[in-house]
Amino acid sequence: MESRRKDGHLLCWKIGGSAGQEDLKLFKVLADQTVFIFAAISVRKWQTLIEAHVDVKTTDNYSLRMFCIAFTKRMPNQVKRTCYAQSSQIRQIRRKMREIMINQASSCDLKELVLKFIPEVIGKEIEKATTSIYPLQNVFIRKVKILKAPKFDLGKLMEVHGDYKEDIGVKVDRPSEDVSMEVEAEVVGA
Repeated sequence: MESRRKDGHLLCWKIGGSAGQEDLKLFKVLADQTVFIFAAISVRKWQTLIEAHVDVKTTDNYSLRMFCIAFTKRMPNQVKRTCYAQSSQIRQIRRKMREIMINQASSCDLKELVLKFIPEVIGKEIEKATTSIYPLQNVFIRKVKILKAPKFDLGKLMEVHGDYKEDIGVKVDRPSEDVSMEVEAEVVGA
């Protein structure tokens, strides 16, 4: 399951010169399993899909809504074809998911939280904590939305991202207009 695709949408503020400072707007993790399950939900049979969401506030006053997804797992020596969790087990798992997401997100700022999303630390912790209730697989944070961002403060932003005295970007040479017109003329004439 190492072929996961991670998409992060960033919001960039232009501050002075050409140095842009980035801030997380939305972090959305799409895995092959979730795309597959939402594209055709009837194909994912013989297991239970468990989802949970929670609203949480980070230490730097960002209000986030985190979405978590998990699937039940068959035991290696299991004979039965299905691995459905009972509704009471699902409620206990959701409660544990919410508890772990709140503990992880409320104890750090947004920058540290994003660093936890990349190696899926929160998903692995949920998987370990819920093993006694019902074994889970493919547990991860599916999506994080920013509900409310703190008031924009230039000083705090510069403190988080560092102070850029010089332009550290690379200049990109653009082709002249004549070259692009010749290419279009060749396509039309073909």
